[in-house]
Amino acid sequence: MSRRLSALCLFICLLFTTSLAYAAKPIIAIFNLRPTNIEALGYDGELLYSLVSALTRDNSLQIMPRREMEDALLQAGLAQSDNPNLALQAGKVLGVNYVLLGQVSKHGLQIKAKLHLLGVAQGKIIKTWSLIFSGRDDILNKTPALAKKISHALHSKYPAHRPSQHTQIRISALKA
Repeated sequence: MSRRLSALCLFICLLFTTSLAYAAKPIIAIFNLRPTNIEALGYDGELLYSLVSALTRDNSLQIMPRREMEDALLQAGLAQSDNPNLALQAGKVLGVNYVLLGQVSKHGLQIKAKLHLLGVAQGKIIKTWSLIFSGRDDILNKTPALAKKISHALHSKYPAHRPSQHTQIRISALKA
């Protein structure tokens, strides 16, 4: 019993510390993408890896580390899911602002992906992307542009994570 209590206290402290450390940037959890058919196996991981790599270069947002995310979900008895209701519940437990979830399928030569950006505070999907790729190289080539679209959606849809116009004016006045 005391072991569970210690683990719970450690988990709560970790979430609190993480929230304070990244308060200025939106925090996003990127869930595993679900392959919808056997042919899509492997492409889900390829797209996920490419997307995480591209988003990691964006200093205006914080990606929740996978190990930390998986540990927190395990402790809470939850799992990554492409179901928006379950993802919302997980996002609340993780203490993130957004969750990216989705599915990948392969039909003939086309790899199709449908990604959803879930706003945890808003409790709903705020943006959806339907993408078509012709192969692994196409995934690698198109993912940086997708990462920019995701970042733009995070900052433009809910401007709480953008510098205000007043701040921008003050910054430009200091540069002059």
